[in-house]
Amino acid sequence: MQKFHLLEPISLDEALGVLAKEDARVIGGGTALVVLLRNRLLSLRYVVSLGKIPGLAIIEPCGDGVYLGACTRLRDIEGSALVAERLPLLRTAVGHIGNVRVRAAAVVGGTLCEADYQSDFSPALVALGGRVRVRGGRGERVIPIEDFYLGPYTTALEAGELVTGIEIDGAPRGASSAYLKHVTGPVTDRPCVAVAAVVGLDAAGRCAHARLVLGGVNGVSSRPLRVKAAEDLVTGDKITAKAIADMSAIAYREADPASDLKAPAWYKKQMVRLFCRRALEEALAQGSRSLATG
Repeated sequence: MQKFHLLEPISLDEALGVLAKEDARVIGGGTALVVLLRNRLLSLRYVVSLGKIPGLAIIEPCGDGVYLGACTRLRDIEGSALVAERLPLLRTAVGHIGNVRVRAAAVVGGTLCEADYQSDFSPALVALGGRVRVRGGRGERVIPIEDFYLGPYTTALEAGELVTGIEIDGAPRGASSAYLKHVTGPVTDRPCVAVAAVVGLDAAGRCAHARLVLGGVNGVSSRPLRVKAAEDLVTGDKITAKAIADMSAIAYREADPASDLKAPAWYKKQMVRLFCRRALEEALAQGSRSLATG
């Protein structure tokens, strides 16, 4: 590993000053950046840690959802009662990331900005909806999560900007969700195909809210694939077995995965159909049980 200078600013202004003037990169938990540095895929003069800046490692209510600071550990999200109550889909997805040691080190900001196309984090975020808070030399701006991911390992962050946190919306009251991933290697591997589904039923059992988001099947783009045509298909109607099959078929047609070391594209497309059906069935079953006991 090439040598670099580790800087630990104690304020956002100090951190932004370094990023504006130097060849520097922000480090969170280091689970991705350190690997790049160790393998000499990246060379930096300065690495800026945000760990000593107050207020960046927080989990707090935000409307009906939750606000997560950029330095919040994934393991803290997994163990948060507030996240479990308001964002069970996110809690489930985070629990699939790596292993306990990875989640104990990795932080929200770094996981967002890595923008890997094989992500457990981003499909759940898009399925719930949210806004990324960003600070730069020209002040703060808020980026909708669906606009944050631009392309392969690329985000909407501009030079000299950093993520300070993310506001994540809660699913509508009474809605149920499911997150499923398919791996072709160890269970701790990044997803070959990921599916996040949210289903909300009204008192008559009709679908009042639907979200279906896929990860790892939008080429090598970091953008999760939201299957809006499938969502529109069932909104206002009862979700039957045929409707689930039709939604899964739409997702199959829209998916455009890239072949990689995990699996060829044709195999991933087949898994899209299968795991969409399973995720929708699981979310619907939870919603039906909630409706029956409500």
